[in-house]
Amino acid sequence: MKNSLLALAFWLTIAALSGQSDTIKTIDIQNADLLIGEQRNGEALQRLIGRVKFEHRGAFLFADSAWLWSERQSLTAFGHIKIQQGDTLTILGDTLHYDGPESKATLLGRVDMSDPQMRLKTNKITYLRNQNKVVYKQEAKIKNGKETIESKEGQYDASGHYFTFRNGVVIQSKDYLVRSDTLKYDAQSDISTFYGPTHIYGNNAVIYFEYGWYNQKQEVAQFSQNASVFSDGKWLFGDTLYYEQKTGYGWGKSRVVLIDSTEHLRVTGNWAETFEEMSRFYVTDSALLSIYEPGQDSMHITADTLFGTKKNGEQQELQGHGNVVFFQPQLQGRSMFFSYQKQDSIMTLRGDPVLWTDSTQMTAEQIFMKQHGNGQDSLFLENRALMVQQYDTLFQQISGKRMEGIFLENTLHRLWVYEQAKSIYFPSDKDGITGRNELSCSTMRMDFSNKNLEKLTCLGSPQGTLFPFKPEPQPRLNGFNWWPEDRPLNVKQLFKTRKHFHSGNTQDSGK
Repeated sequence: MKNSLLALAFWLTIAALSGQSDTIKTIDIQNADLLIGEQRNGEALQRLIGRVKFEHRGAFLFADSAWLWSERQSLTAFGHIKIQQGDTLTILGDTLHYDGPESKATLLGRVDMSDPQMRLKTNKITYLRNQNKVVYKQEAKIKNGKETIESKEGQYDASGHYFTFRNGVVIQSKDYLVRSDTLKYDAQSDISTFYGPTHIYGNNAVIYFEYGWYNQKQEVAQFSQNASVFSDGKWLFGDTLYYEQKTGYGWGKSRVVLIDSTEHLRVTGNWAETFEEMSRFYVTDSALLSIYEPGQDSMHITADTLFGTKKNGEQQELQGHGNVVFFQPQLQGRSMFFSYQKQDSIMTLRGDPVLWTDSTQMTAEQIFMKQHGNGQDSLFLENRALMVQQYDTLFQQISGKRMEGIFLENTLHRLWVYEQAKSIYFPSDKDGITGRNELSCSTMRMDFSNKNLEKLTCLGSPQGTLFPFKPEPQPRLNGFNWWPEDRPLNVKQLFKTRKHFHSGNTQDSGK
């Protein structure tokens, strides 16, 4: 774009016959078939007719006829206007008028400017000498070997060395297409600034914004006001988007949304940074990640900061750091750290992790869940594993060094407890609770039905005691806690729950 715009400025300056104070006095009449001198309205007028030729500072003007007012430094040329600068620049038109008192030059009618690099076509161009500006208010097209620029209005400010194109601006090349309301180009800084609704199409991408700029020297761009980018199944939205073409680095500010339809995820936040053409990203400030599969329940995760990495164009790992809370209709949880490995579909929770499913709460030092589609397949609780299930006003409890569970239709179906397995269980019959059973053994197996513990099997040196039921006091296994306040009941509660978790307001509600 830069070369074409600079050439246009040079052409229009020549078209104005350079606009110097001695413009008319230094015009050399080199040819005319007929020269007539006369007085008109008290002014001396020279009329040149037939094969008219002028020379002015190395530029030649050809016309069918011309009128020359030397005293007021004005010139009008008619018919087959041609301005020739060396053997490279040619300007054609129907009429050329230079008004000395108003310091204004106008080229009219089928204006055609060309050199070996580019060509401009329009119907009228005006040069305002006092303002040092070139203006056109007719539809114009600039074309070179690489691109075409079209607009219905345009202006070149020679003092500031910048161009303005308005009203239906179109820039087109084999690689991209730009449609905008207004474009301002600074030739000195090589920065293009766009105003109004703007679309950029190219390289399998569509960009939209309502204000933005592009630094051609540094290959840096920034878009704002409803800015969005779509490319290869990915959408990026934000109040402001910034991108460095050389490094592939970018950032988004305020109401940022990233949607990857191929990876079935959506990330939102108020600050995001991307690296290496979005092969790595992180999002913070109200960050929220949604993982979805068609026909499956979505999982929504919030954290202080969310990270993502890709390899060979495919999502490999997602991470959440600090005050992680997630929600799925059948499963909720919180922790200080989470990661999701796409290759083996395993989610990891560390840092005081808690899981809730139905009326059950599970805790451990680390929790691993294997996903199937976007649902749960199995889970693993490592070190100080504890499961608590609310039963009316009571809490059935199971603990051990580690636990392994399997899901059936996204509901916990069976759970094994290994090493130092202990339980507090309240058996019942049709008349109600019959007692309190305290068991310990090396391995336990629990079977669930209708989301409740149906059967408990103790394997390996079982020891147990059945106590008569007493509502109070209730014994607790080591590490018992109950956190209903931390559990999000829907997506809207994620940030409220996270704030509660972050403030340290969790409490042991069961003691």
